[in-house]
This record gives sequence, structure tokens and C-alpha cells, in this order.
Amino acid sequence: MIIQSFNIVFSSYDETMTSFLSNIVTVSDTPITTGKIFFKINGKTLKDANGKVIYAKLDSNGEVSVDYNIGNLKVNTYTVKAVFNDPGYDKIESDTTMTVVKS
Repeated sequence: MIIQSFNIVFSSYDETMTSFLSNIVTVSDTPITTGKIFFKINGKTLKDANGKVIYAKLDSNGEVSVDYNIGNLKVNTYTVKAVFNDPGYDKIESDTTMTVVKS
């Protein structure tokens, strides 16, 4: 099945916490509600304190939201990639940039 759109949106809570939101819909505009999304920053997969990959399952709207502490990132522009995985679909990736500025 062909994915119609796949977007990454950022929300910032403060200098250290950012929320990544992804939205996936099928060609018929029906949300995909199965599968997982994980994120990468500059090619490195986001992991928790125990070294496990941080991923989120799609909800009934075809969206995921992941909170991530960006406090260790330096002032710079980063490439953020969202990767969608589900056995019923091809692997899909989408990327955008995120700029960290001095507060």
C-alpha cells in the first residue's frame, strides 16, 4: 500500500524537552493504525537511559508522539528522521531539520 503523507512536527516544552509527532495516512486518507515509528537525530537512533530504542505505536489517528530530552545537544542544526515499520507496509522514512539555539 502506498503512503500518502508522512510528516514530522516538533513541539518544545523548554530548553531540554522536545516532542516529536509523526502522522501517517494511506492513499485513501484513512489513518494507518498499526506499526511503529522510531526517530533518529543525525543518523543515531534515539534510545532511552537503558540503551533501548525509543519507539511509539501509531494511535487510532495514525499519529505518534515521543518526548525526548535534547539537553545534551549543542547549538547546531540537526537532521531528524522518522522511520515507520509495519509488516503490512513498506518501510517508510521521512526527515526534516531541527535547529537548537542558545536560550
